Amino acid sequence: MPRWFAAALLALATYHVWRARIDASRARAIAARPRVEPLLDRTPRVTILVAAWNESERIGAHIASILRLRYPNVEYIVCAGGADDTAAIARDALGDRGIVIEQTKGDGKQRALRRALAHATGEIVYLTDADCVIDDLAFESTIAPIIRGWYRVVTGRSRPFRHDIDTRPLVASQWAAPYLAESLQGEESRGLLGRNCAVDRAALRRAGDLAEDVATGTDYHLARKLRRDGETIGFARDSFVESSSPPSIAAYVRQQRRWLRNHWIHAAATGEIALQRHAVQTWAVGLMVAVLPFLALASDPRILYAWLLLVAHGAASRLRYVRFVAVAERVHVPMVAYAATPIAFILDAVAWAGSLLEMASARARANW
Repeated sequence: MPRWFAAALLALATYHVWRARIDASRARAIAARPRVEPLLDRTPRVTILVAAWNESERIGAHIASILRLRYPNVEYIVCAGGADDTAAIARDALGDRGIVIEQTKGDGKQRALRRALAHATGEIVYLTDADCVIDDLAFESTIAPIIRGWYRVVTGRSRPFRHDIDTRPLVASQWAAPYLAESLQGEESRGLLGRNCAVDRAALRRAGDLAEDVATGTDYHLARKLRRDGETIGFARDSFVESSSPPSIAAYVRQQRRWLRNHWIHAAATGEIALQRHAVQTWAVGLMVAVLPFLALASDPRILYAWLLLVAHGAASRLRYVRFVAVAERVHVPMVAYAATPIAFILDAVAWAGSLLEMASARARANW
């Protein structure tokens, strides 16, 4: 082992130990902070809109969670379809307590939501997904700032199902990275989480009522439309909906590729330099993780040391993130999840590199 590599590893370990101490203090503070029930001085009608395509395995639990909400003035509209009888399952689960619109192949999420929105009568529109389970605290924490007149747009957060954390080693790491970023966020947000956000009906109308066809990143697009109209997006840090994690490694990699692609597409369209810079930096890391081993084999084996340092840094970061979320949320994370952090980082890097390849593909750009 070269001396410079050993010295670099020592420096890396020192840095992450230092960061871990800071993280631990911040995580304990989050854990100690009480989560207060939101105060609602009135209960205007809230329309919940959902687009559901081939969601037969999950839509029953989702609708059951909606029907359990204590909020007294909810209107639920789902545009459902697919070859797995999602629409029929939704009708059976809802009965006469909601509206089911048939979604046809090719509608896409944006068009499905727009068709559902045409039936909405609520003063507030709440957006979520058919694989989410929503409780009273999550729902009311997201809509309360709008009801109280503090914001006209609010976004919340999501967490994986407890069963997924317990049984799938990579899920905790996949959740931990965005959780840590959100914990550093202030009272406002630059974007929307499409599975847990609410918009004042008049503000949504001014933003075009989802009129534009958006092939991907509907929440990115809506957030930027609203912000261009002068809206500030409130951040409901105590609002967590439970959401399904990607069912396989391949599905997770596809999801990460899509999300990074969306980051670039919508940031480039609106000229947001910081988000474009973030996408470029992420692509660069993914490309290095993917390419350096092949360069080492083809030219100089010493290049592999640089790759090992990069992976060690990424894995150590993920290890810190997982510990952070475990302490902050007081959840038990299996030891295998900590052990899997190097794999989680490499998977992300593969997804980032794949996203860059898709950006270079004219066919992929045409399908966006």
